Amino acid sequence: MLINRLAGIYFGLGLLLITSLLLPTFLHFNIDSFSLLYHSQFYQKAFIFSLKNALISLAISLLLGSFIGIILSKFSAKISRFIYIIGSLGMVLPTIIVIFGWQRLFHYRSELTMLLHDYFAISDNFFYGSGGIILIYVYYNLPLVIITISIRLEQIPSNYFRLASQLGFDKKDYFIYLYWPVIKKSLANIAFLVFLVCFQDFSITNILGGRPSQTSLPVFIYQALIYNNELNLAAVATGLQILPSLGYLFFLSRQKYRKKPFTASEVKQAYLPVYHHPLFYKILEILVLILLVGFMLLPLWNSALNTLNIIQQGRFISLAKELISYPGFLTSIILSTKIAISSGILACLCAYFHIKISLNRPLINIFPWLLLILPPLSLALGCFFILYKFENLAVLQNWQILASLNCLIYYPILVYFWYEPVVGINRQYDKLVKTLGLNLWQKIIYIEWPALGKIFLLGFSIVATLALGDLTIILFFGSPFETLTIIHQNLTSHYRFDLTIILQIVFFMLIGLFFLPVLMWQLFNFIIIRSGVRSS
Repeated sequence: MLINRLAGIYFGLGLLLITSLLLPTFLHFNIDSFSLLYHSQFYQKAFIFSLKNALISLAISLLLGSFIGIILSKFSAKISRFIYIIGSLGMVLPTIIVIFGWQRLFHYRSELTMLLHDYFAISDNFFYGSGGIILIYVYYNLPLVIITISIRLEQIPSNYFRLASQLGFDKKDYFIYLYWPVIKKSLANIAFLVFLVCFQDFSITNILGGRPSQTSLPVFIYQALIYNNELNLAAVATGLQILPSLGYLFFLSRQKYRKKPFTASEVKQAYLPVYHHPLFYKILEILVLILLVGFMLLPLWNSALNTLNIIQQGRFISLAKELISYPGFLTSIILSTKIAISSGILACLCAYFHIKISLNRPLINIFPWLLLILPPLSLALGCFFILYKFENLAVLQNWQILASLNCLIYYPILVYFWYEPVVGINRQYDKLVKTLGLNLWQKIIYIEWPALGKIFLLGFSIVATLALGDLTIILFFGSPFETLTIIHQNLTSHYRFDLTIILQIVFFMLIGLFFLPVLMWQLFNFIIIRSGVRSS
């Protein structure tokens, strides 16, 4: 009875929250604003710019991702797991760190930009515009496509490959009759998701674009709201930007998963192919994987080289002292840490509570899906409209608002990754819990935490890291605050790249601090296992 009441309350609060965030945006709709937006050349350029970058990055990500996913599905589980870790690293790192790593690689008159200019007639400012934006989009979306496709391909039964080998399939036949039927089943879903991520992006375009000819829709909305105080115009543009997200939700609701999953005996236990490749193709596959790992680690490697260069020049200590004395630096560390930790804790609590409440209640799962596919800028704008009505606008300048909004944006990710493990543990130990008469806290302490503690800690670490690098929410609500991302942006805008490199070390130290519980958990289990093996 208590769970049913909590589920009803949660459903009502979730519906109220979604309505409160979206309704103010649509209430600002009016004919004049819509007509002004429709005839605005600035909006038309922003729409074309966003659409062009999203489609180009989508095409590159799908083509490369499908090709590399096919290659990756043929390698051993250890190599595949290593590639997954490298790809996931790029998706977790703060955007501003990744952009700076590539930015230092493509800085003006660098060896790479000179090479591109001399041999390919590419402008020296290639990175500051569509070129850099598409490159960063591909950097983030490529691992998602590769991991999704390779996991699906690894589930092809091995007897299919034996039959194909007996029939004398060549490379073309393998792709047409084995790989393509599996790829196309998940291609539409991946394509829609990648397009939405690129089309709704704010921070990447805000850093690398922002000029009139290189303004995306989210940047247009931000400028209309913050700089021009055109609330109605920003609301209409946001409402139009939400439409693709609603279309994606409708697409998901129309999908029918009728295919029976492979059983354990049918799935390939070894990912190595049962057919033999010529030496040329094996070398090609290894080369592609090396290039993939190099591509994902290149911005981090470049930042590491810049750091070593500063150390060799003997400037590290002086730059560190200069950064410590930078106005607001020490305060920004405390503020960023508070926001990141609070966001991680809130997101973990919300995700766990949601999973518990949503068991056997599938209608409740619509809320995290809505929050996951809606643009973060639309959620921030809806919250801005709500809080803007307060006479005391100091409420807009409260760091708890930042943590709460980050929780709303990131807790659906935890629901997605935690749902199956938590549900599986509940079903596995349900009879035992009822027999022993354990309450909720006892169940968490004695059953769920020992089994799922690492997953919970990893979820906290990921959300805290993402909140640490947040730029969208802080630009809306952080007005007397300066987080590390704001200082990072100020330093790069004033071409203080040497100080920015030192600041990135602080970022990595904080990220290591957030992931320390996961490492301690891993070390503790390793010691327990080793001691158990020795005692036995």
